Amino acid sequence: MLAARDCSETTKEKNPVWRCKQMRFCIALVHETANDLWLKEQKKSLHMKCTKFLENAARKCKTCGEGDFIYQHRKMVTFSIVEPENALQRRKDLYGTASHVNLRSDSPDGESQQEFIQKMDAILKECEGNSQLYAKDCECKPIMESVYCSLVRHWMGAGNVAKTFFYLLETAAAASQLSNNLMALSYLTEAENILTALRKGIPPFEYADVTKNSKIFPFEKACLYSLKAEMQLSIGHLQEAEILFKKSLTLLNKKFPSFGLSQLIAYGIENYKNSKRHREKEDLTGVTEEEISPIIHQQIRCLSFLWQIFCLQKYTCKLPAMFTILLELNTAEISNNEFKVCFNSIEANKTFKQIISAYIDSFRCYHFVGFKEKSAKMERLALQKCLVLNKDQNGLQMIGNLVCALSEMKLCTGRLAESIEYGFALRPFDECLAFINGVIDDPVIKSEKSLLLVLHSSVALWYSRLAEWNEARPSFKMAKRLMSYTNASLFSMYGYSKFLECQILVFRKALWERQETVMEVYQQTKELHIVDATFFSSSPQGGLRIPGDSD
Repeated sequence: MLAARDCSETTKEKNPVWRCKQMRFCIALVHETANDLWLKEQKKSLHMKCTKFLENAARKCKTCGEGDFIYQHRKMVTFSIVEPENALQRRKDLYGTASHVNLRSDSPDGESQQEFIQKMDAILKECEGNSQLYAKDCECKPIMESVYCSLVRHWMGAGNVAKTFFYLLETAAAASQLSNNLMALSYLTEAENILTALRKGIPPFEYADVTKNSKIFPFEKACLYSLKAEMQLSIGHLQEAEILFKKSLTLLNKKFPSFGLSQLIAYGIENYKNSKRHREKEDLTGVTEEEISPIIHQQIRCLSFLWQIFCLQKYTCKLPAMFTILLELNTAEISNNEFKVCFNSIEANKTFKQIISAYIDSFRCYHFVGFKEKSAKMERLALQKCLVLNKDQNGLQMIGNLVCALSEMKLCTGRLAESIEYGFALRPFDECLAFINGVIDDPVIKSEKSLLLVLHSSVALWYSRLAEWNEARPSFKMAKRLMSYTNASLFSMYGYSKFLECQILVFRKALWERQETVMEVYQQTKELHIVDATFFSSSPQGGLRIPGDSD
């Protein structure tokens, strides 16, 4: 007894306070029993304490810039969606008079791609020794799982409808950024159920207090619809995604015209605005003293997805895509100049990235619909704007996005040499195969059917071109099964085209060897080619590269 007391006293002296900050029930039954014994107000009080502790860590990791997963979400839950009159007046007067900072690139409009690549090499070499420019491992996944998911549960327990809705959207956005679409969709469905319950005037969950803290702002509704539209797009539901994006734009004060005639008139107006601005040679490299408006940020995001949907749908008319990309470009350029201009270079990249992203979307869209001259013009503008970005992590990331887009486009059009110059790294096949085998069983990768189709089709195509049919068979069969699950996205074009080339090589093999199943293989190839021609009918780059003597 004495020994035990001495031991206890010694332990007490060494550890006067239990410093563990994380506690949980070890047995689920004990947890349920304790929960049942607490009164309603006791439960609410405990949930409130948990939220106060967790909200201090409710942000993205340092590598990803911290902040909200939905851009400036916290800022918008306390403000109305309606812009103040002075902001609207500034927008109206923008084309009349504007102040701009002279930060033009020293690159002439006709600068060759080779000169740009040399300048990029010089910038990267200059930044090579700065370790602060290189991002560390992302920690957003554990933050989402341990903080955001818990906050949803605790705010539900506390009965706060607005906070619950806020963190449902944040968790869904985090899951979407981490490519966990199933998880994102489940949280978005729960958020939509809350809206439905509030419209009916009933409590959305058990302890919900609808008498206070139950207002859902239009901005959050817009974010809900845009996030859900992204999920619909990821599974190939183009029409549903289009409707949701347009619904989101309406809530963001950017109503999208529904009819062809109204789109044509709106296109003429937007084209006039764009032409007038560039004819007067307004400098769009100005720096704003504020970050870009969250409303405009969401508008640009919705428009960026919409033009892709219009390109993927079987439209014979190119007007919807052309109008959407022009509207995105004008919105991005105007947003850079709607505030007072100053020399705050830190905020420059935050706003300027939207313009460069719009230029990247523009040259991709124009190239996709076959307007090569406009595509080349937008490409030059994007190259010039990138050269005046700050040489920090955000600036280098934006340059990387541009280089990846250019490399991808050059590769798709068969210009392999230019693609390699822009940074399309060629790796040994064994190294690529080892990487694929290492990630193929990851649950997140398994949920990305388009990515799996690209991976399996690439492996099958490699072995098929080498006539190593036994090695190609497992990947070919897997790719064939994935075809029915592939969504209609621009990214899925790569996997689809590779699989079609594999099928043609299989047919050629059956033809040469005079196999009994040659007609069956022919019919399969023909059906696949018809689907390909229909699916990519709107794209001039959708033509298949047929294997020939050069293979």
